[in-house]
Order: sequence, then structure tokens, then C-alpha cells
Amino acid sequence: MTRCLALVAALLAAPLALADALALVQAQPTPPQSEVKLSNGETLKGEVTKQDANGIVLKHPVLGDIALRPDQFTEVKAIEPPAPVSPWKSYVNASVSGVQSTNDTIDVRLAGGTLYKEDGWLFQFDAQWYYRSNNGDAQDNNVLATQLLERDLGESRWTIFEKAQFEYDEFQSWQQRYSVFGGVGYRLYNEKPLELTPRIGFGATREEGTSDRWYPSFLASFEGLWTINDEQRLKFGGQYVPDVANFQEFYFFNVYADFIWDIPNTENLSFIAGIRDEYNSSATDGTAKNELRYYAGIQLNF
Repeated sequence: MTRCLALVAALLAAPLALADALALVQAQPTPPQSEVKLSNGETLKGEVTKQDANGIVLKHPVLGDIALRPDQFTEVKAIEPPAPVSPWKSYVNASVSGVQSTNDTIDVRLAGGTLYKEDGWLFQFDAQWYYRSNNGDAQDNNVLATQLLERDLGESRWTIFEKAQFEYDEFQSWQQRYSVFGGVGYRLYNEKPLELTPRIGFGATREEGTSDRWYPSFLASFEGLWTINDEQRLKFGGQYVPDVANFQEFYFFNVYADFIWDIPNTENLSFIAGIRDEYNSSATDGTAKNELRYYAGIQLNF
């Protein structure tokens, strides 16, 4: 479990490291712009490069430098630049339920993630933890953390990507699973209301507790977002990961769907409800091959 927590902590630090790297590569700031109202009622917009008792010099994007005497204009007003839109989007959500009766039960789900999207780059990190206990005895304890780095190939719909994933499950025979992949993706749909990207790649997977070895893996996955309207959206995806040398005997796959509804008259709060289904062919010792989890809770977006 110590190794599990250490790896999750390292993955959580990845967005901060990437933010520092991307901060070094920023576009040059746009010079301050002004609006000049001429004496004839017309207006010109550009950069005021000189202003004194003799008038002003306005650098117009089309006409070039324009010298204006004081009698040729009536007002010079600075144009406020639009507030910058951050390429980062993050979220945390939680759901908790419990019963105190003949049997005391508690169910907890905590999740969080961050997304960076700008200039053809996509970075995404998501982590989630499920826990369920009955009369103090744990019945489900699962951590899943996924990191994705993707680059668009110019104006093409094709992309290249790197993906890493870690999963801990106290009630699986393997308990800890690591996967790393690289491959290509395709922006099948890239505009609202539907965004959908399938991906294929190759890499390696290790399951501690069963194979205890790294084995070559194939990845087939998809990820999508359906924007229903300004307040509602459906996020969905899935992946299939088999052992390249043993497709039929050794594989796992999962699918998920999250419905997100922005709560009216609130800032940055959403209602979220979803499901996640996972199948593990390597489950042994009486552990479940198929695990279905469903949840509902509140999400904070920032």
C-alpha cells in the first residue's frame, strides 16, 4: 500500500511539473491598444506610440503610423484587453453515503483531475478512489490514476500520444497494476456538440500478485464528450488492453460514462452521476472478474 500511495503522489505532482515547463513557452504580449475619436466623428484603433503637446502618433494595423494634431481628434481611450482564458481546467468531486442500522455501511468516492489544452497540446490527469465498508470491514478499496499527453500533428486529425495508468485494488489477486503506452489517435469528431477520439498503441503492463512481470500490451481506446447544452454534458470513454502474446487468456477492459450538470445560480458547482465497469480476465482466488461501480455527487470546477 505504501508503494501505491507513493506512485499516486508522484502522478499528482505531474500537472505541476508540466505547468512549470509550459510557462516557459508563452506568446509575446500584445501591445496596449487605444481607440482615437477623430474630429469628424470617425474612430481609429491602434497602438499610440507617441503623445505630447503636438498631438499623437497612432500605429494602425493597416495604415501604418498616423500623426494627428490636437485639432484632428477629440478623445483617446485605452481599450481594455479581454481577460485571458486559462488553458487549464481542473475539478474535484465527491460522494459519500452511509447507513447505521443492523449493519453499519459507508460508501465513499473521491475524484479529481486537471486538463491542459492549447496550441495543439493536450495534457490530462485523472484520479479516483472508491471505498466501501460494512461493520468496519472494507469491501471495496480501489484507486485508479491515469495520465495522458497528446500532440496534434499540424492541421491533420491525427495525433501522437503517451499514456500511463496505475490501479490499486485491495480485493483483486494482482492488487497493483502499472501500464505505459505510446501510439496514435484520430480526431474523429472535433467540434461541439460531439468530440470523439479513438486511439491505438503499444506498451507494457505489470500486475503484481499474479504475473509479477512486465508483458507487452496492445491498447485500443476511445474518449469522447457530448455537449448536450450549455449546462449539461456527457463524458465517456473506454479501453481494451490484452497481452500481445496471449490475447484470449490475459486482458482487461473498462468503460465509463459521466453525466455532468452545472447547477443553476451557482458558480463552479456541478452535479455528477456516472458508472464505471471493469473486467479482468486475470482475476483469481475467488476475486470478481467483473466490477461495476456507480456513483452520484457534487463536483467543483476551477
